[in-house]
Amino acid sequence: MTAPQTPEAVKVTVSMSATLTHNQRAYIGRQQAFDAVERAVCARSASCVTVETLRGKPQGRVYTMPRQWCWFILSNHPFFRDEYSSLRLGKLYNRDHTTVLSGLRRAKSFIAVRSCPEYARRLQLVCDDLQHIIGPFNIWHHCGFSDPRPRIAAPVMPKVAEAEPEPPAVCAELDERNRKIRALYKSGYDANLLAERFGRAQKTIREIGNMPEAQS
Repeated sequence: MTAPQTPEAVKVTVSMSATLTHNQRAYIGRQQAFDAVERAVCARSASCVTVETLRGKPQGRVYTMPRQWCWFILSNHPFFRDEYSSLRLGKLYNRDHTTVLSGLRRAKSFIAVRSCPEYARRLQLVCDDLQHIIGPFNIWHHCGFSDPRPRIAAPVMPKVAEAEPEPPAVCAELDERNRKIRALYKSGYDANLLAERFGRAQKTIREIGNMPEAQS
């Protein structure tokens, strides 16, 4: 029969368990992000490109270009915090670290010189697909260049036409009619009769009849 643990021992055990759980969660989150990068790259590549071909030996531009995208995002995106060095990427992708460095330089040269705009455009699309997982990332700004994509102008709201003021003659005629209505209403005329005579609603007749003289 084992002896019961002291309170101090229980605290140490709980603390170590909490630390391990936090580390495990951090590792799982990083691993899921790593897998998401590879899946996003494959989705934006040719149909023959898979996770296995990214880490395998197939050569040719159709395979090397997506592989360079993975290396560029994993080694430069702020989410990974320099976690993937050229040595580690070389081990993960079965390559020498000098091959990884060469691929990273080639990717940056395509972004800087813009000799292959389709390369940079598709790489940025991969980053856009991943922004809901690892956050936004602009490859041109990261390399110190301006974004060549055209900016989408904000929609211009149409101006609402202002109502034109009524001519002075019309205003004077309305004022005169309102004075007549108010005078007749206050002298005891029924609102229904005034409504029929002036072609206005009874509610309007009462409002005009009860309106002070200054507001006519």
